[in-house]
Amino acid sequence: MTEGAEGMELLDELGLGGSSLTAEEPFRSFLAGLGPGAVPEMERYGAELAARHNGLADDALCTLALAVLDGCGPPEGRSGLRADLASRAAADSGPESGEAAERRAAVWRALGDLLAREEGAPGEGPEPFSRLARAMADGRRTPEAERFELLQVLHRAAHSRSQQT
Repeated sequence: MTEGAEGMELLDELGLGGSSLTAEEPFRSFLAGLGPGAVPEMERYGAELAARHNGLADDALCTLALAVLDGCGPPEGRSGLRADLASRAAADSGPESGEAAERRAAVWRALGDLLAREEGAPGEGPEPFSRLARAMADGRRTPEAERFELLQVLHRAAHSRSQQT
């Protein structure tokens, strides 16, 4: 059985096999290459979805962080970018902040953790994808939320494959 077929079988088992999203990119590629090698791109896509879902996609800092994760921009600016992301996360979190601000802070932290991991530095706290799941957990049924739900299934499957090898 091919990896793509295994991915489709997994989606059927989880009740997501009828999703038309599986035929769209990037899901088609994720299914075709389902395994640990797909995890970084899944997490980057999850960050993009969380940013859109939480109204951050047009923020210049968010756009820059996503571009850097795509390999654009000078490597020497990454530590400064991580500091800016941490600062933005701190500004959105705290005892006076509401749930929406906490979800935005989770996106900023996840972006910083993804950049840190690319540099070989350890992240702080939960895994980036866990932060992204928190950022998406507001109960709204947006197109991004539907895509993230499918992405979570694929992310879990890719991680389980990395533990099997």
